[in-house]
Amino acid sequence: MKVTGTSATPMAWFGNCDDEPQRAIVPGQSVTLTFPAFRPLRFKGTPAATYVYDIPTGVLKKDGKAVPTACKGKCE
Repeated sequence: MKVTGTSATPMAWFGNCDDEPQRAIVPGQSVTLTFPAFRPLRFKGTPAATYVYDIPTGVLKKDGKAVPTACKGKCE
């Protein structure tokens, strides 16, 4: 998914339907993607990962913690 300050656009997908994330978009506020654990790890109790992109601040978080990115966690 490509996210900008004004939109969220689906991109080409790699994987299968079991790996597709759950999406929640609040226009102008946030985009939330919840990815299931990698299939072999699900059976060992590995939890899903949730990413939240806060549109007003440009901050990306994984499971509540800022994601270290090339843009230092604040992207535009």
